[in-house]
Amino acid sequence: GIPWSEINFSYDETMGSYNENIFTAYEKGGNCNLTANYGSDSDTVLIHVIELYDLGIYPESLTTDSSNIIQFEISATNEAGGRTSYDNNIFEFTVLDPSIGSVNESGEFIGKMTGITKVIVRYGDQTDTATVHVEIGEGEVVVDELESIAGWGISGDSYIDMDATSLSLMDRATGTGSKAIRVDYSHIGSADGMITLTCDPVNIYGVPSYILVDVLADSQKNWIYVNLEDARGVDYTVKCAASLRYNDDYRTQYLDMANLLPADGEQLYPLKIKGVNIRIDDKATTGTMIVDRIRLIYPGWTAIGDDIHEMLPGEYRLHQNYPNPFNPLTSISFDLPRSGNISLEIFNVNGKHVQTIVDDYHQAGRYTYNFDARNCNSGVYLYRLKANTFTQTNKMLLIK
Repeated sequence: GIPWSEINFSYDETMGSYNENIFTAYEKGGNCNLTANYGSDSDTVLIHVIELYDLGIYPESLTTDSSNIIQFEISATNEAGGRTSYDNNIFEFTVLDPSIGSVNESGEFIGKMTGITKVIVRYGDQTDTATVHVEIGEGEVVVDELESIAGWGISGDSYIDMDATSLSLMDRATGTGSKAIRVDYSHIGSADGMITLTCDPVNIYGVPSYILVDVLADSQKNWIYVNLEDARGVDYTVKCAASLRYNDDYRTQYLDMANLLPADGEQLYPLKIKGVNIRIDDKATTGTMIVDRIRLIYPGWTAIGDDIHEMLPGEYRLHQNYPNPFNPLTSISFDLPRSGNISLEIFNVNGKHVQTIVDDYHQAGRYTYNFDARNCNSGVYLYRLKANTFTQTNKMLLIK
């Protein structure tokens, strides 16, 4: 074929740019004639640039912290009247207060410090705006000491005999408060039953990594869940890592927020706590479950007691690296419910292998490894865990 350097092209440069058979449209809609000239020969192609208007940014309002990346989605109406989502790279993103957070050309926002800012998306003279609340939680925060049952209600499904099931308040001498919620239950039928405790919704600050609940169980194979509602009004639950087969004392259950159900990854903060579910084992008949002290802990909190380390993980999980964004060191943790060969590898955003962190046999448990990116360029990286038949890949952001 004829080398591109020997062909002269002419077109309306206000409509876009052209380089070696690729025409990149600007934000101006309309028609553009692209003419190729080679000696005395020429040919012309008509390029129609679709006009976009009525931009819509999603989400319009959200809460985040400094360890999670928020990906905005942009929709627009085209000249034919159809509305759809478009590639973020065709839009321009701006954050009004760069001290609160930053947004890149792909529409990914990361918080820097607590505060409120606006993110503006622009296409030509079309704009839309999102409000971002950056809430960076620290340490352990109490949501409810459960010193009263005012505002709490109880219900059960068809496998719970509600005539013999009750909610009451009892004394607790060892907690930071003096009371705890007691549930006396009666199970019927041949399947697991579900008891639902509802409360007045409580707002959650920021993006916690765990919800903590103190539970004194009755040695049955029961489970505890916390019920949540996201900013869209969608219901989620998060459950304990293992069934509660003990009755010796109160034990703090660590409910990992990375394990929200449904596991669709679509939850939008801020969240609200709406209550607690207790799943009663199908072999149980009657029993008592005592619940106390609902708390939150946030990314970076290191004062977790020995009891969480004594419990084996209930499922495979690759956690979000911390800190994120990072420069140049970050930690990556993962959970293994079963022993086996595992590998943890780093890739760049184009899928090129960067580093193997570990490739070896591991016993069941939680592990943490460090990644040193001092020889890497700024950008988005992927880290992938393979363990037995399980595979999970997460993103992290290096900013230098």
